[in-house]
Amino acid sequence: MMLAYRLVRLIENHSERLASTLVTKVQNSDLTRSYRNVPPGDLKEKVGGIYGHLGEWLLGKSSFDIERRYEEIGAKRVHQGVPVSELVWVIILTKENLWEFLQKESTPERPDEAFGELELLQLLDQFFDRAIYYATVGYERALGAQEKAPARTATRRTRTRRKGVPCPGKSITRKNCARPMRRCDVYRPECGFTFSRGVRSRKRWWKR
Repeated sequence: MMLAYRLVRLIENHSERLASTLVTKVQNSDLTRSYRNVPPGDLKEKVGGIYGHLGEWLLGKSSFDIERRYEEIGAKRVHQGVPVSELVWVIILTKENLWEFLQKESTPERPDEAFGELELLQLLDQFFDRAIYYATVGYERALGAQEKAPARTATRRTRTRRKGVPCPGKSITRKNCARPMRRCDVYRPECGFTFSRGVRSRKRWWKR
């Protein structure tokens, strides 16, 4: 465990360089073209916050903390036009970037050191697996909300009179009115509706 702790401290001390390396990889990758819509400073800040406090994220933070952070990231990527596949790939790159760094900077010489490095890799796997899941959940929720908003607007705009019902200009009754409990352009005594050019009448006529 002590070696894993030292490796975490090594990563935290080089968090700035690791974050810059990752941003360069994302910008140059053909698999993350949509990330050109994401400001490099935004990506660097998010990743640097993970690298710079890795020990806290691996050992101190709860599952709820990981959920909240990565759901927020997933939702933000929806508004930036990033596909979910690219979102997942960048999280994978974030983990692989750490592995490459550890391979260069740490060479276990004793069995206990190899065990300590393996222990750290297991913690990283667990953390990034959860990160992928919660980022996807946040992405799906934001995408669903985005798709429902125009649908509600379109529904309000396309509401028309029921088929086969005479228009309000003709003789109508409460039963065959095209707009039951809706406002009409003018007051009609035969049905008890009033609209008065978009202003709700203060007079209550009847309840359905």
